[in-house]
Amino acid sequence: MASAELKKKISDFGLRITNEKFSSSYEVAEQSCKLVQSIVLQLKWKSTQDLVSFLRNVIKEVCSFEDSSVSNTHSVASNVFFRLIKIISIEDPSYLGSTSEQNQSKKELRETFIDCLEEYVVELENSCSNIASQCLDHIHHNEIILTIGYSKTVCEFLKQAAHSLTFQVLVAEAAPSYKGHDMAKELAESGIKTTLCADSNIFAVMSRVNKVLIGSKLILADGSIIACSGSLLVAQAAKQFSVPVICCGAFYKVTPRYLSSDDQHFNTLLSPQLALPLKHISSLKTLVVNPACDFVPARYLTLLISSLGGHDPSYIFKLIFDLYPDVDQ
Repeated sequence: MASAELKKKISDFGLRITNEKFSSSYEVAEQSCKLVQSIVLQLKWKSTQDLVSFLRNVIKEVCSFEDSSVSNTHSVASNVFFRLIKIISIEDPSYLGSTSEQNQSKKELRETFIDCLEEYVVELENSCSNIASQCLDHIHHNEIILTIGYSKTVCEFLKQAAHSLTFQVLVAEAAPSYKGHDMAKELAESGIKTTLCADSNIFAVMSRVNKVLIGSKLILADGSIIACSGSLLVAQAAKQFSVPVICCGAFYKVTPRYLSSDDQHFNTLLSPQLALPLKHISSLKTLVVNPACDFVPARYLTLLISSLGGHDPSYIFKLIFDLYPDVDQ
């Protein structure tokens, strides 16, 4: 039985998810983990089965996992919940049907679960640095690397590599958000030779590029990714010139979901005013589409780097099997 205080926490979290009141995917993952900690401590559960059932109900209530039109924020939150359900299930042998070990008391189980959740929080905190530590395996001296928009993970990856290597970075500005300007500024301030280029020049400069490095909002079950708008253009140009495309993404962005190129329910359409101001439109019948994200199929990606290591896109399905329980249960 959930207390009124716990129900309010769950309701407030669901409201923040729905209204996109989070500044980053990391914050979503962190707050999701804190909510699970509150549930483990405050919920009056009698068995691990009761706790897991309650967590699954919370996923359906606040994460809308079964809704095909959910946002990236919903997906990251559900990823964390499913991962923690898997961890909790493993820690109680009796839940998995094992009778070889002595059953723990409820108090012992609660303490064990909290310890595991704290370890998971540490994993979250170190996810970006763990990815950045792999930089020397993928970047070499005097290379020209192209990226698009702003990704904290990619930025830290490049800054870490710059401590040991000399290379040049081309940053596509990712109009109309122009987040590439922030990326170029931060890299330049770190002493990296950085050039900002317009999105229209991506194809022209790709022949000089040694590799493409992009961030991700979600990593899907088939190895495809959802990334910032413009990423598909970069990946297609890279494939034309046989340039490897490397994607960086924390483990909590790996989701047991599939999408196709025709499925646009994952996307959010932003104000067309940002892409084409009204004063420049000569006809009221003009249609302007300003998507927030791009779906990049796995066939355009060479390697996916997470805090768990580098993976071929086809390996993600196996990784999901290890990370999550059966989400259909």
